[in-house]
Parts: sequence; structure tokens; C-alpha cells
Amino acid sequence: MKQLERNILRFLVAAVVPFMAFGSMAYGFEYVDFSSIDGLNLVGDSQQAGSTLRLTVSRIGEVGAVWAVQKQGVEHGFVTQFAFQIPERGARSDQPELGGDGIAFVVQNTSVTSIGGGGIDMGYGGISNSLAVELDTYANNMGGDDDPDNNHISVQTAGTLPNNPRKTHSLAVTSAIPLLDDGGIHQVKVAYIPGEMNVYIDDLVNPVLTVGVDLASTLNLDSGQAWVGFTAGTGAAYETHDILSWSFGPYSQILAVNIDIRPGADVSPVNLKSKGVLPVTVFGSEEIDVSMIDLSTLVLQGAGPRPRGKSGKVASFVDINGDSYLDLNLHFDLEEMDVSPDDTEFTLTGMLNDGTQLEGSDAISIIKLGNAVEEVFLAGVELSDTVIPEPATLALLAIGGLALIRQRKTKNT
Repeated sequence: MKQLERNILRFLVAAVVPFMAFGSMAYGFEYVDFSSIDGLNLVGDSQQAGSTLRLTVSRIGEVGAVWAVQKQGVEHGFVTQFAFQIPERGARSDQPELGGDGIAFVVQNTSVTSIGGGGIDMGYGGISNSLAVELDTYANNMGGDDDPDNNHISVQTAGTLPNNPRKTHSLAVTSAIPLLDDGGIHQVKVAYIPGEMNVYIDDLVNPVLTVGVDLASTLNLDSGQAWVGFTAGTGAAYETHDILSWSFGPYSQILAVNIDIRPGADVSPVNLKSKGVLPVTVFGSEEIDVSMIDLSTLVLQGAGPRPRGKSGKVASFVDINGDSYLDLNLHFDLEEMDVSPDDTEFTLTGMLNDGTQLEGSDAISIIKLGNAVEEVFLAGVELSDTVIPEPATLALLAIGGLALIRQRKTKNT
């Protein structure tokens, strides 16, 4: 069996994988504008304003939230990009400055109707089991726990407890950013890989903030998934918070998995003339739970897994190698596979339930049949793959194998 270094994340580039319109792919989406809000849940004061997603209007005491209805995969990495604008600002006469309080991009696994407080809470404060990337436009005085200024980005979380905008809950903060509420359109990108989150604004190549964080251990996720969206809030100082476009998808990555074709064979023989099936095992480990693989996405050389037996199940989960981790066992129809006589390995591709791509390869040997003896031997091999070998099958293997060995010895003398 060809040995692969198990479960290495081969991150390709810090860019989004190609997106399709919402609803046409299982993981990820893109809104070029919000002329349609299908797939979104608007909460509180948020509203559709033409082709814009308006979280709040410029008025005292507003609070709004918007969530993608379908949970998205976040555990293994994601990239989201959005455009925002703050076109109008104001404040009560007793306020020292105009405008507040800002917008937050939020990952949370509490509810698709979640919403926090207004003002200082910016719509995310109070949401449990959440992490927020806040774009803060108001300098709140919190009795020694103050904001650094009225124009900063901070990543805030309280783990599974209710989130909090205070600096005691900030993982990292920066004020070295463009002016957020200048009335212009700004582009933001948040790129996360396990252990690190990068935040970009306007310059989408060089991050303004890098944060050490692991979502899987910080939040209580649902099989690696959570709701994603935006919140905003106003207080005695207020502003209009608009989202103009938004895309979200898995970070471009491939999870390498260890597979074995014809388990136990160093180099697996493949008979192109066979009408049988090819058994394949995907090995589980500490890093990968094979029960989280989306079976409908698996493809081996162009063919999907074949249902087995009366149950019609395409897979079984058994610890094949005795390492205490479940392994995934599949069968593929050779007739349906795209195979060349020159192939030396087969590659399995697919996805986890959260959208993470996976790939694994194993060495094979295409057997070019030339005589009846080899036909007999390989017929036994095929039978042993499809059922538990019976005495007749074992006898066929033994007779064919011995005859093949004798024939080759004769040719060599």
C-alpha cells in the first residue's frame, strides 16, 4: 500500500475556492448584491433596502442581525469577503461625537434568530457560543475597560459563554486601519485556518490583524459547522450600517487521507476485464472521523461507491487496522471506473460534511491478461473481493495460483 502522510492540510493559497450562486452548492455562497435575500434570516431592525442589506438605520437604539440560514463549515477553515458602507451618521446633542457603534461579522452556534444588545454591544454582545470580528466606530468608556478609540477592529469571544465587547474579551485589536465611517465603500476579508485568523480591509493581500484562535476548541460547533452573519447596533450616537455584497466558502484546502485498495495488498492487482468490484478502505485517525465524510461526494476514478447487499448501504464502518479508530469500507464497480492500462495508482476524492475537500491515493497494478491460467487465478481474486471466500473459491485461487507459478517457471527454464 502506498503510504501517505496522514491528514496533512495542504493549504494552497489564501483565496476563496470558486463560488456559485446561493443554493447551487452545498457549502458556501455568494451574494453580489441583496436584490434577493433568499437563504438569509433577518432579525431585529435589519431590512432589505433595494439591493442593500441594511442592518440599522441612522437612529437611536437600533439593533439588527442577519444570518445565513444554512450552517456553514468553519472548523477546517473558511474565507469570507464582504463590502460595507456607513453612508449616514448622527448623534444626540449631548454626545461628544457623531456615529456609532459599528458592524460585526459573527460566527455563532446558538440560534439562527440570535441577536444581542444595541449600542456598545453592536448586536453581538450577549450572544453565547460566538466569535465576532467587530468594526467599531465609537469609543465607549467602560470604567477602565475602554475602547482604544473610535476606529478599530477587534476579535471578541467569551467561548461558549455570552460574548462581550469589553477589551477583557478581545483576542487582538488594531487601530491601524482606514477610516470606517467616512461614507465610502470598504472591502473586508476574514480568512481562517485552524489556529489562525487573518483580517483584511481594503488591501486584501496584507492583513491588518492576525489572531491566534482555534474555533473547534473555542466554540461548541455542530459537526464543525455554525451560523455565520452580521450584527450592528446604535446608541445615543448612531449611523446607517449597510452590507453591499457577501461571499463565504471553505478555505482552499485538501485534506490528505490514507486509503488502501484491496486492503492488505502492497500493490493492488486490477483486472480490466473484470465485471466485479474493487474494495477500498479509508482509514480513520485522531485527526479525521470517517463518519463525518459525505458519502455522496466520494469518487474513485470517476465512479461513486456501489450499494451492497439487501440493505443498499454504500459503506460500513469497522476498525480494520486495530488502532481503535473506525475505518470506512467501500466498494466500487470496475466497469464504471475510468481506468487506463498505464495507470499506476487510483485516487479517491470527496468532502467532509462541512465542505472540506479530501483526497487519497494508493498504488495499483493493471494486469494484462494473456492466457486461460491467469483468467482462472484472477477469477478467484474477484470472488474473494465480493464475498467471504468459500472453500471452492479458495481452491480456485490455490489451483490457479499454483498453475500460474508452474507456467512461469517453465518459461524461465
